[in-house]
Amino acid sequence: VRLADPSASSAFTARAAATLPPGSDPGSVSFQTWQAQRDLALGDAQGTQVIVTMFTVLLLIVAFVVVGILVGARSSEQHRQVGLLKAVGFTPRQVGIVFALESVALGVVAAVLGFALGAILAPRLAAPSAQTLVGSPTMAANPRHILIACCVVLPVLFAGAVTSTRRSTRVTAVEAIRTGTLSPPN
Repeated sequence: VRLADPSASSAFTARAAATLPPGSDPGSVSFQTWQAQRDLALGDAQGTQVIVTMFTVLLLIVAFVVVGILVGARSSEQHRQVGLLKAVGFTPRQVGIVFALESVALGVVAAVLGFALGAILAPRLAAPSAQTLVGSPTMAANPRHILIACCVVLPVLFAGAVTSTRRSTRVTAVEAIRTGTLSPPN
């Protein structure tokens, strides 16, 4: 039964239980509020929630490692550009900052595009499951989410670019420009 005032569900179940005839089997009919059913369902879902949380953390770790590897590979492939920047007079630290800022700028653009695409597609993807819920999902697109995502991802991009260019800046500017590619590690 759906009540107009959900907070009156406890009083309603008490009145409904009182209308049972005396001597009737209490196990044949039961009355529960929606809050009690929700609490039982949440209790049943706690084990699944722990598993999903663990997999989420593992996927985040894998995503950060992959992002770090991709940024490092991209920075390492720009060996000739490193040589040109060093020839112009950049220090190894400045070269690392240039490539790190480039990676961070690409990360900001990717975060904004991903947020916009997610805000457009999420309601369409959630629509089939929203029909089975009592009410529609209340989570709306919030620009604060893009800020949170950037605060987590951008330091990984920055650190990956700085650490990967450190190896590229160990050679002289002439050698980097002449070879154009980094020699494989020993």
